Formats: sequence, structure tokens, C-alpha cells
Amino acid sequence: MSDDRINTWFRWIAPRRFSLVQQLVIGVTLASGAVLARLIIHRILGDTAPYFILIPTLFLTTTIFGGLAGLAFLVAGTALTLAFVIHENTISLTGSGATLATLIFLIVGITLLVFGMAMRGLVLTARSAQARADLLAGEMGHRVKNILALAQVIVRQSASSSADVPQLLATVEERLVALGRAQSIAEVHAGTPPLRDLVSEAVSPFDLARFTITGESVSVDRETAKNLGLLLHELSTNAMKYGALSSPVGKVSIAWAFDAEWLLLDWVEKDGPPVRDRGRAGFGSKLARALFVADGGGVSLDFPSSGVRCSVRIPLIRVVIVDGLSLSH
Repeated sequence: MSDDRINTWFRWIAPRRFSLVQQLVIGVTLASGAVLARLIIHRILGDTAPYFILIPTLFLTTTIFGGLAGLAFLVAGTALTLAFVIHENTISLTGSGATLATLIFLIVGITLLVFGMAMRGLVLTARSAQARADLLAGEMGHRVKNILALAQVIVRQSASSSADVPQLLATVEERLVALGRAQSIAEVHAGTPPLRDLVSEAVSPFDLARFTITGESVSVDRETAKNLGLLLHELSTNAMKYGALSSPVGKVSIAWAFDAEWLLLDWVEKDGPPVRDRGRAGFGSKLARALFVADGGGVSLDFPSSGVRCSVRIPLIRVVIVDGLSLSH
């Protein structure tokens, strides 16, 4: 059976969950319909086993609608058959024959009820597994698409600022490693890394002792972790080349706090050489503005002589956990 046919079967035929009242109503209704069909068949074919049509219907009812629906069908079907099929002499079965037929039906019915419930459980489990697999496949496709798009931006922007192929390869490699590092820290924390761990990991290759990292206990979602990790790598690289980290005494402060509807993260360099705005937007500037525009976020870059300042505005929808509480909903 092809995957499309399997998915269609799960979507339209596989049992769904019903309330107790719904199951009771469905069971009694189907039992009434089955007994009515039994009476119609008797008029066409003559005498037949009184419960024969109820047996497969009981199994299907239990499998599709649930155990309570099957039990309601068994009880109602037995009572209606006794009342309208056997006791009214619709068929020529009386006395011990009717009792034996009813007893056999109850034994077979209870057995089918158990098997039907087991079958329903298996199908519901398979259906849930299929839904989870579809969800995971969609999520994986979304992540791969985002990473490839970001890698494309890295390569394009690196090419425009590199003098030759070796420099391009080195720059792209550094930036992809930074992207991988941010992705790894997100995976370790099930997609919601603590911001402090993320920041520390992102700047660790640049001498962590020269960074002051302060902020509230907060975690961010996977997308923000990836983007922020790459941005911090770019800021650190530029600080190493031109800013505070190019000086033996230069320092960088990274701090974050909440302000109204935002989580604000500030990067501040100090004790480095005087800073001047180079006039054109580099990769870091372009990256910063591109990564955080979603959901109303944003980035501002300033170049006072005392040191580069970068402020990142992260919407609370991207903040997953604060002291154990979710802010994303």
C-alpha cells in the first residue's frame, strides 16, 4: 500500500475519539439499525441465525467508535433481538434453542468486544505515530530550509567582502562553524537554550574572561538562538579586528533585561581604540538587521568613540522560559 493511500486511510477511516455519551448513542443506534436489518433479511431469506448480522457489526462498532459503544451495541442488540426477533416468533426458534443462541452470541460478542478494543488501540497508536512523524518531518523541513537560507546569506555576503578565494573560504568556514555552534547549543537544550549558556558559547573562542555577561534567567527559542549565536560571533570577530578586543585592556559587556513587550540585549565595548563608523554596512550590520526583523524585532548599531554598541530587541513570543514560566503563549 502506498504512503498516500496509508495517509488517506488514517485520515478518513481510522477511528477517532468519542465522548462517553456519543459512544452510548452510537452503540444503541447501530444496534437498532442492525436488528431492523435482521428483520428485513428474515423477510427476504426466511429463517436464519438470529444474531448473525450483529456479530460483524459489533466488531466494527467497537473498533471504530470505542469500547463503550461496543458494549452499548451488545446490550441493546441482545435486548432488541430477544424482544423483536425471538420472543415475537419472527423466527422458529424458542425455548432452549433461543437461550443457547443468545448465550453463544454473548460469549462471541464479549470476545469480539475485547478484540475490537485492542484493534482500536493499535490503530489509534499508529495514527498518533503517523501524526507525530508528519509533524517531525514538517519541522525538520522548516529547519533545513531556514539553515540553507542563512547559509546562502553567509556565502553571498562573505563573497562581497572577501579579496580572494582563500579569504572567502576562511570567512565562510568561520561563520558556518559559528552557526553550527549555535545550533548545537539549541539541540543540547531541546531547542530552548538558556540565553546565558548561548552567549557564553558564542563568545568563548574570543577569550571569555574579557566578557562581562549579566542578565535574567531566560531561555529563547531555536530560531532566536541560531540567529543570536551568529550575530554574537560577528560582533566578536569585528571587536577582535577593530574594536575593544583588539586592545589588551579592552572589554565587552553583554547584558539583557525585559522592557515592556521585549527582551532587550545590549552589547557594549569599552577600553578599546577609538571607534569610527566605516560608512558602509558590513556583513554584521546586514546580518543583524535581516535576522531580527521577524515578529517586530530589531537591531540598532551605534559607533560612539568609546566603543561599538549593539542593541537587540527580541519579541516575547521568542522567549520560551523565564524562571520556569512560558512567555510564548
